Amino acid sequence: MDKFRSALVALAISVGGTCAMCSTHMNAMQRIDLEPVQGSMAVKMRSPVLPGGAMVLVVPETIGDEQEVLLNFPGYEPYWTGPDTAGAVGYTLANENVRYEVRIVPFCDHVDVWQGVRNLTARTWRHAFSFACVNPGPINDKTFDRTYIATANGPARIADISRTTSSRPLQFYELTGKQYQSHAFVDGFNATCQTPAADSWVATVAPDGRRVVGVAANDAAFLFNNGEYGCIHACPDFGDVPPGETRWALMRVYAMPGGLDDFIGRQARDRQGLVPSLRAVQRDPTKLTYQAAEIWLPWADAGHLTLRLPETLASGLGLLFIDHARADMPPVVRVDSLPDWQCDCATGALWYTLELPNDVAFGGQITPVANGAEMLFWVANQTSAALKGLSPQFCLMANGAPPFKARHLARTYLRTGGNWRALARTTHEVMDPNLAPWVIAGVGEDGPRAGASWPGGWYVCHERAEAPLLATADAAGVRVIAIMWENGRSVMSNGRIPCLHADPAIPDAEPGDTVHAHGRVYALSGGLDQLWTAYSTR
Repeated sequence: MDKFRSALVALAISVGGTCAMCSTHMNAMQRIDLEPVQGSMAVKMRSPVLPGGAMVLVVPETIGDEQEVLLNFPGYEPYWTGPDTAGAVGYTLANENVRYEVRIVPFCDHVDVWQGVRNLTARTWRHAFSFACVNPGPINDKTFDRTYIATANGPARIADISRTTSSRPLQFYELTGKQYQSHAFVDGFNATCQTPAADSWVATVAPDGRRVVGVAANDAAFLFNNGEYGCIHACPDFGDVPPGETRWALMRVYAMPGGLDDFIGRQARDRQGLVPSLRAVQRDPTKLTYQAAEIWLPWADAGHLTLRLPETLASGLGLLFIDHARADMPPVVRVDSLPDWQCDCATGALWYTLELPNDVAFGGQITPVANGAEMLFWVANQTSAALKGLSPQFCLMANGAPPFKARHLARTYLRTGGNWRALARTTHEVMDPNLAPWVIAGVGEDGPRAGASWPGGWYVCHERAEAPLLATADAAGVRVIAIMWENGRSVMSNGRIPCLHADPAIPDAEPGDTVHAHGRVYALSGGLDQLWTAYSTR
C-alpha cells in the first residue's frame, strides 16, 4: 500500500501540475471571504494567503470616459447585498448620467469583479472606464519597490522606471496599444508616467517574494498606483457605449502564492478568450455528498455550472462509487470521507485523488481554458486482477446558470445527420408523464439502441448522435454550453435537473495500470455552428 500511495502522489503531481510542496498549491475548499462596508464602495477581502490582515477593494471611485467624469463617489452611499449563498456581494446605483452595477464572486485565489455601466446620457461615451482600487493590505507597497507593471522591455519594478514628478506620490500609466493616449480625468492629475504600460495588469509582491496581490482587466483603459495608500488599479475599459446601452467588463483581483512570474503567467492564461473561473462545491464535512466543482461562466449574468466528477463509477466488480444515496444502487465499497479539491494557482486548475478501500483509486482534474474547461478522469488499479467494464458518469448541471436551465429540452441539442436537433424534437416516447423530459441517444455505432428503456424515465431515441457532444443554447441561440468526452458512447439530458452527459468508455485496467478519459466543457458566444467548429478542430 505504501508503494501504491507513492504512485498516487506522483500521479497527482503529473496530472494536477503541482503538489502540496509547491508554492502555487492551495486547498480549493478555502475561499476569499468578502465583507462589504455598508454606506461605502469598499469591500474587505480576507484571503488564506494573507493571514496578516484584509485587502480592501474600492469599486469604483470614479466612472468616466475620455471626455468627462460621469460619477464620482463622494456623496454616494451604496447599499450592498450579500454575501449570498455563493459568497458574492454587489450593489446598484445611478445618477442622471449612468446606472452602475457591480457583482463580486470569490474563489480560492482570486475574485471576479463584474461591473456594468448603462449610458443614461444623450451622447456616445468613448472608452468608458471604471476607476476601481485594490489595496493589498498587509503587503501594500508605499515606496513602489515591490509593485510591477509590464513594459516594452518586460516586467519592471515601478521604482526603477522613469516617472513624472508630481505633488503626490501617485502615477497613471497609459497603455501602449491604445488608439488614444489621454483621458480628461487622467490629464487632470498631471501625473502620467513617462514609461507606458505594455499590458493590462499591475501587481504587488510580498516582501518574502512568495505571495502576490495583483489586478488585471481583460482590457484596461489605464493603470494607476498611489504611494499614499499602496493601492493598485487596472481600470477596465468598457469601450464605446451608445445612449441607452449597457456594457459589462471583468476585472480579476488575485491573492495567490508564488512569485511575480507565477502571477504574470496565470493572468495571461485567464485573459485568453472567455476563460471561466473554477471553485470547489462547498459541502458538509460530516456527510458524503458530491465530488463536484463549479464552473463560473464568462458572462456577467450566467452564473455557474456544477460538474460532478464523477456522479458514478461502475466496473466489473460492481458499483465502485456513487455521489448520492440510492437504496437500489449501493456501492461495493464505501469511503468515510471525500478528498478536498486542490488548486494549482499557476493555471487555475482543480484536482483531487480518492483512494478506495479495495486498492482501486480514481481522480479528476478540471483546467480552465479559453471558451471552456478541459477535463481529465483517471482510474488506477492496484489489485491483483484486471479491472474491466469501467463505466463512469459525469453530470454537468445547469441549475445554477439561469440562461441555460430550461427544463423542456427544446434548447438542448445533439448532432445527427449533419445537423443539430433538439432533444425535444427527437423520436422518443414519454416513459412517465409525471417526470420531466429525460432522453438518451447512442453515439455512432456505440451505446444503447433505439427503443431500449429504463425505469425512471430514460428512453433511447431513434436518432443517433454523430459525436459525443451535447449542448444547450440560451434563449437567443447565441451563447452555448456543451459537454464532450472522447470515446463517448451516449449523450443524455435529464430535463428535471437539467443536466448534460456525454459519458465515455474507459479501457480495462490491468494490475498496476492507470487508465484515463479526456473531455471538455465548452462555453461559447458564437452559437451552435461555432461549437461544431471548435469540436471538429480541437
